[in-house]
Amino acid sequence: MMELLEIINDLVVIAFDLLMFMKLISLKRDCFFSRAIMYGGCALIIISYFAAVYRYQVAASLATVSIMTVPSLILFFCLSRHKDSRFFLTFCFVDTVSLIIAFIGRCLGIWAGEAGQVLSIIVIVSIYLAIFRAGREYFRKYHELLDVLEAGWRSMTVATVIIYFVLIFIAAYPRPMVERLEYIPVYLAVSVMIISCYVVFVMSIIKTQKIHDQNKYLQYEKKLYQLAYEDALTGLLNRASYVECVQKVMSGEGKADLYCIAFDMNGLKNINDTKGHAMGDRALKAVAESLAAVFTGYESKIFRIGGDEFIVFLKNTESLDIQAVLAQLDSHLERQGKELGTSLSAAAGWCFLPAEEHMRIEKALEQADKEMYAVKKKMKEKIV
Repeated sequence: MMELLEIINDLVVIAFDLLMFMKLISLKRDCFFSRAIMYGGCALIIISYFAAVYRYQVAASLATVSIMTVPSLILFFCLSRHKDSRFFLTFCFVDTVSLIIAFIGRCLGIWAGEAGQVLSIIVIVSIYLAIFRAGREYFRKYHELLDVLEAGWRSMTVATVIIYFVLIFIAAYPRPMVERLEYIPVYLAVSVMIISCYVVFVMSIIKTQKIHDQNKYLQYEKKLYQLAYEDALTGLLNRASYVECVQKVMSGEGKADLYCIAFDMNGLKNINDTKGHAMGDRALKAVAESLAAVFTGYESKIFRIGGDEFIVFLKNTESLDIQAVLAQLDSHLERQGKELGTSLSAAAGWCFLPAEEHMRIEKALEQADKEMYAVKKKMKEKIV
């Protein structure tokens, strides 16, 4: 009877070990056929273990390795979606926890005889049920994390594999732990330490999941921001962003001296008519790139507010030589035009707005716009 109770004790551990891994594994094909193979394979492992140990008197340690550990490793590896460090981390983690629980049960059986074996079964079942009940949410998060994160598992896998084999080594060398009862408290202390490490491991998984969710949300917010405030063609800030920025200046937010510079690209209609709209788009992008290249070194905001119209706001530029900057832009546009095989230029007008006159931002923009159109008119007259 005692022998049968010990085998039942082992079978309970094996059954819950397999069940825990089934909870954590991500099937390559989550279908009826795959699950039938998984459940059938687990049932066959349990039946084979019982037959080997009870009927053929195979040593429990040998049966555990040859009938449970290796076959379950092969079975789940074939069915798993992840065939990398994620799989081996999960396998060793589950087996390590089961090894510790099985050892606790075996200790109870040794100390209390036949009644202890019954108590051992009850304790093991209770521990596993508590794990499944308390860990339901953690299982789900871990399962999701396996699917969404591919990197960062290798170091944890190495640590888990080392812990797994160290526990087995301590339990079996130089003689089985059941023959060295004086070392049981030490083994239990080591087990408690390992469980503590795994608690930290689980908590780190939860934090990683939260970070992943936050990053996902930030990416979503970034995409919304780009849709709302960025020009799809050029990547510059769009008109909505421009209007919002003007309102902030008017409200006195971030009060500072400001240069308002209006630009209007020359010859866009002609490029569209003679070389096609694809070339027109490339020309607009080239103008945007030139503006970004010239004004990146300043505290600036660059907007595309219309088809060929751009606005630049420059802050805190006490020693700025605006004419030199505009000449630099003309040179940059000329180089870009040569690369495109078309002429690129832009008319510019500007107005300086002192910080204390921030309420006059709209008047300053009107003045910059007027100056820009005056320059544009002169450029046309020069061409004619």
